[in-house]
Amino acid sequence: MPHLLFDLRLGHILDLVQRLAHPTQLFEPVFGLLYDRLNPSGKVASLSEGSPTKYFICTLTYPGLNWPGSEDSKTIVGPKHDLESVLRSIGFVHGDPMFVVITDFDWMYDGVSVQAQRTTRVDIEQAMRDFIASLSSHDKAFILFSGHGEVVTIPRSGLQAQGRAALMPALPSHDQLESTQALLATDFKHSESAISSSVLRNLIVDALPPGAALVVVIDACSSGNILQLPGPNNDQGGGMFLKPRPPNEIILIAGAEIGKRAYSEILPSGCFGGVLTDRVLAYIGDHPNTDVNGLRTYLTEECRKLTKHEGGGPQQPVVSLSNPSIGQVALL
Repeated sequence: MPHLLFDLRLGHILDLVQRLAHPTQLFEPVFGLLYDRLNPSGKVASLSEGSPTKYFICTLTYPGLNWPGSEDSKTIVGPKHDLESVLRSIGFVHGDPMFVVITDFDWMYDGVSVQAQRTTRVDIEQAMRDFIASLSSHDKAFILFSGHGEVVTIPRSGLQAQGRAALMPALPSHDQLESTQALLATDFKHSESAISSSVLRNLIVDALPPGAALVVVIDACSSGNILQLPGPNNDQGGGMFLKPRPPNEIILIAGAEIGKRAYSEILPSGCFGGVLTDRVLAYIGDHPNTDVNGLRTYLTEECRKLTKHEGGGPQQPVVSLSNPSIGQVALL
């Protein structure tokens, strides 16, 4: 295939530069191109049909948490309701290996008590890594994160060399700094504790086996396109480097645009929980199979209606796709 190298467009070249610090990942974009050509009709999972075969649920309430420099507690309770709602929607069964559930609070489901787990950055990243490694080319996976998200400032050299976000004090010059989205673990007050957009891209998207499909719901602030999916409709998020289009089918439903808030509110059910998670589950209940545009419109209208009274402005969710040609989706 002499024309193969000419397909290494600018995004692929810049991605290769970033991966020089990680030799084992250096040729992943090339493998993606080879997969497209050598196995175009192989059996793969699809976003448009079938229920997920594996689930990763991470809900964090940050008990006793204070933001750096703040005396105000940032403990949140919405994710507790999100956990119960999602478990019922996916038909959770205790002990079934198809379900991975991580929380920082004790919880009970179907009469069985489960204790809180360690939810540091290292723990969450390792759990994500193990989950993605367990997938096969036939799996359609579902990932939910409900917790805090933020835009953090990191050293550019650290992002290039380590792919790691670190909460940094203000420096005299901004030339060496980079702002990036991140999900926050429960030890996030310490250095290198945020899970950056680049790390999430590497852990989740770049490590997916060829053919696997992925539904991701991130109910957190500043999470719009945090997985750095390219495309004309995916202008939220990104990073220092352009990213090539992954060969897998992926949909990311994120709670809020960069720099904007995702809220927990009194929901139509009367419970207090995450607005995005609640509305996603409500939409799935009424539309098991739907088109992406219908999903976008519904979430935008419903989130705005439920959060229009907020001083920071109504919540604006963001739906991103790995391929703009994806039309129909079956989320659960």
